[in-house]
Amino acid sequence: MVLEEGIKMKDALLKEPMFMPDISFPVKVSYLDLKDLGGYFSRHWHEHMEFLYFLEGQGRIECENNEIEVSDGDLLVINSNEIHGGHLISESLKYYCIIVDIGLLQNNLIGNSEAKYIIPIRDNRILFKNQIQEDEEIISCVKKIIKEYEIRQEGYELLVTSYIYQIIALLLREHVAAVLTEKNYELRKKRLIHFSKVLQYIDKHYEQDVDIEFLAKMAHISTSHFYPVFKEITGKTPTHYINFVRIEKAEELLKNSEMNVTEVAFTVGFNDLSYFCRLFKRYKGISPSAVRNSEC
Repeated sequence: MVLEEGIKMKDALLKEPMFMPDISFPVKVSYLDLKDLGGYFSRHWHEHMEFLYFLEGQGRIECENNEIEVSDGDLLVINSNEIHGGHLISESLKYYCIIVDIGLLQNNLIGNSEAKYIIPIRDNRILFKNQIQEDEEIISCVKKIIKEYEIRQEGYELLVTSYIYQIIALLLREHVAAVLTEKNYELRKKRLIHFSKVLQYIDKHYEQDVDIEFLAKMAHISTSHFYPVFKEITGKTPTHYINFVRIEKAEELLKNSEMNVTEVAFTVGFNDLSYFCRLFKRYKGISPSAVRNSEC
């Protein structure tokens, strides 16, 4: 009950409200170019399952503590309640986003398969591997979903739903990353709730001196415990993560504003210009001056 109440605190979390065009149909398909979204999408999570099928370009997607480089032909599986975000590496990144409401699939499935497969997936106790490469059967199903959804001939809902079931079956056979116990699931859910607040706070206050003790209190754990748990969830230390967010914001400003390198550095929270330039090049493989076309 406490967990359910926590999940409903949407304003305090990174949870993204998910609009489905048809509340009786469990699938939504969108064609996107990350360039049109400003070159990135912020870290967030939602209860729906998501498939990202990449057509053109290169990007880096973060799923929990994994950083995954993607390019054309790759498929990413975003598990429900999995914190994820992404940004461009190339000039653009074109892809299809397929959102699946596992709860509605549950209502459509007959027999004990619902309890055996769909409910554990819905409840995040079965976790799939994020990156799917060179699996022709799954990719074929994804392409068929996109085609049926775009053409929308009579009965397309039945075919799309059937392909979703096929993908889930194939994922269960070849691409399961973890099966959580009830205890591990509850712990993961609690961490998601508390650390969503922490990550949202960093996203809003990255340019300030972020106090780690304050973040630990926000996550309801001790400071000493905060460090390993934070790294387990994000794959980075708190300082590394804060600098990562600052560099992401800096790259956005360098590309989309008239600020020079010095102004950008101070705007995102760096007081040392030389340190900013070194860190930017370490993270991005290119100097900020090359991005902004000015001297650093």
